Amino acid sequence: MALRILALLVVFPLVSSSRVNAHVKAVANAEGLDIPQETKDALLGFLHKKQYRYLIITIPDMKAQLAGEEKNYEDFRQHLMSCPGVCIGAYDFSWMIPRGHGTVPASEPVLFTWAPDTPNPDLGLSMSKYMKLKMQMPFYKDSIKQCMDNFNGAFIQCNSEDELSPDWVVPKLRGGRMGSRIAKLNPEGKALYDQLTKEIAGGSDGVPSIPIPEEPKADVPQPAKPAKPPASSKPAPAKPPVGRPMSGSKEQIENFITQMVDRAFDEEKDQMIETAKAAAKAAVEQRPSDDIDTIAKAAAREAVQAVFKSTAEKLAGK
Repeated sequence: MALRILALLVVFPLVSSSRVNAHVKAVANAEGLDIPQETKDALLGFLHKKQYRYLIITIPDMKAQLAGEEKNYEDFRQHLMSCPGVCIGAYDFSWMIPRGHGTVPASEPVLFTWAPDTPNPDLGLSMSKYMKLKMQMPFYKDSIKQCMDNFNGAFIQCNSEDELSPDWVVPKLRGGRMGSRIAKLNPEGKALYDQLTKEIAGGSDGVPSIPIPEEPKADVPQPAKPAKPPASSKPAPAKPPVGRPMSGSKEQIENFITQMVDRAFDEEKDQMIETAKAAAKAAVEQRPSDDIDTIAKAAAREAVQAVFKSTAEKLAGK
């Protein structure tokens, strides 16, 4: 995705920033970042009608699994941590806070991202594919916020189990007004912290979550899917002459750029890795007494950037 965005900026150097952003967004949509209508409806039902305790949305298909009010925070934690790869979760915190001689109810819907440093080895997902999903996370977050009426509540990034603990989460709610850390929580924050701690200690109840039904409604006819042509009948994408402007619709141009960048990235990937290794080794040998880790990383980064730039210039016909 980073290389694709770089290619867009090189191929269209005279386009205004707003139009560049539109092109980038179009490429993102071509990658399948659109949210299904069923997921949008579930998010709005969660936010406005409190129909669910939580949702878990998998990336990149953006399908949601739902959980009813009988679920608790430990159910949510376990479900989110078992996510296959990268996921976004939505949880409705609901608790009682002390007021005078009694208590009053409080609630707050919160969104979470789940993207551990390494993918689950049981999934068979390569690191490059996993990193691509992580890099696309900002697009997914923005899309979800928009379909939730520009949601402006807490959106907590979690890369490990510790970042789903009450110690980490509670101080981030209510805009941080309940206290910056557990020792300084006000009565409202302390009540929520105590409740979540008890729910985690009690464990998950194991009730299966409710998947969004995928069957079509009986009164809605479904159009027949056209048969796919044999793979051999697909013509190879035509290459426009280098140095001449591309013609055709915006979608055709963007599809061509996508194919061209994917091919270029596959061709240059090995070179990037070898170039980065060689640059890091040479830099360390030249300055052995300095901070080896910092020098190696800087040299590798500069080498990869140079290959990215060279590849982008080739794509632009320079």
